Amino acid sequence: MPNQSACTLKAAVSVSQMAKMLSLSRSRLYELIEQNIFYPPVYSVADRRPFFPRDLQEANLRIRVDQIGANGQFVIFYERQPRQQTQSTTVSTSTSRRQSNVTSSLMQSLRSLGMTDTTRPQIEQALTECFPSGTAGMDDSTVLRTVYRHLRRSHPS
Repeated sequence: MPNQSACTLKAAVSVSQMAKMLSLSRSRLYELIEQNIFYPPVYSVADRRPFFPRDLQEANLRIRVDQIGANGQFVIFYERQPRQQTQSTTVSTSTSRRQSNVTSSLMQSLRSLGMTDTTRPQIEQALTECFPSGTAGMDDSTVLRTVYRHLRRSHPS
């Protein structure tokens, strides 16, 4: 179901904004435009940028609600799954894998630096304390140096 009411329509919106109003991705909107389900955008003469004026916004939103395309054919729209559900599963799986890889790599590096008695739980605790937001996007040498110093302070030999 579209998430835009007639009273909040703007004079013109971009393709991305129109797709969002229709609860579709940009690529799916373009597919449906090619199939003559939705009306295509018009193009600005000045910069050739596509946009949807208010009348096309209304027409496309009406198509979404009535489920009868611009070509007169009946069309069924599936509801998009909320991104948060999809991402949370993917993120938690990839995060745990990345965390495991980081921990294994750190364990090897720390052992080569003489910290042979360091355990996996100690490294995981150090990572959690030193990097509460995670290590994504951080340089490996920075992570190693920070964890090494943390462990030396926490568990002096």
